Amino acid sequence: MDFRNTKISLRRSIWSYGKVQKVVGTLVRNRRFQLLRHGLCDYVNIGCGPFPLEGFCNIDYFWGPRTYCFDITKGLPFATASVKGIFSEHCLEHLKAEQCLAVLRDFRRILKPGGVARIVLPDGGLYCRLYMQAISGESVTWPYPAPGKPPIYYVNRIMADYGHCFVYDFETFKDVMLSAGFREVHREAYLHGRDPKLLVEHDWRAVESFYTEGIV
Repeated sequence: MDFRNTKISLRRSIWSYGKVQKVVGTLVRNRRFQLLRHGLCDYVNIGCGPFPLEGFCNIDYFWGPRTYCFDITKGLPFATASVKGIFSEHCLEHLKAEQCLAVLRDFRRILKPGGVARIVLPDGGLYCRLYMQAISGESVTWPYPAPGKPPIYYVNRIMADYGHCFVYDFETFKDVMLSAGFREVHREAYLHGRDPKLLVEHDWRAVESFYTEGIV
């Protein structure tokens, strides 16, 4: 990797540079020694991106100073029935459908009996409903509006942009979670759910998201 065009500032941590993080990620991804400094993980944040949470074991494909670097499609680095709760926000839509099912089975595996997986996803059903209303001549308010864009733009944005592979509505995702072995699956609302520790979602995503909790 070429660092010649990277401007280095003594006021910044070396670990904050994107190129450094990519190199570290390549070296440590999927290596379990990363977790030695964390100890037991009661709560896990899957696909944390740039938003690691206090009190969670934060997992992401990309390495960061407070993030453990794992490809979740290769299996989660936790023992069976070892975790109280899992939080995942706008992550699983980046997986193919069969990968998502496999990852959810791994979620169920690592959760203790009675444990909860709280999963926040972009609502594909919402975008489809808004599209049908818009082409019927109704006035609609799109999440994150882009003035002048036609209705089909928003459908493509949610389904094809940002690295999305498969977009769900609640009923479809509920079926997938049940197929993965969850005992109960419920639709919840923003900041409402079974375990207060898992109510950590971002408010700016609420406009386009649905909230699902699976119980083991």
